[in-house]
Amino acid sequence: MAKAICKWTKAQYVKQLDKLIEIVKEPTYICKDCGRVANDKKWLCKPEKMP
Repeated sequence: MAKAICKWTKAQYVKQLDKLIEIVKEPTYICKDCGRVANDKKWLCKPEKMP
């Protein structure tokens, strides 16, 4: 299972910027805990489908 972007460190954001851009492009889910968004619920720790 992929590590939720909610748990990524700043260093991981910098190192995997291209992957992050892919993950947040055209988001369909939002994390109920921190507000981050993603296009697949597997990337968030508490995902909720966006309307």
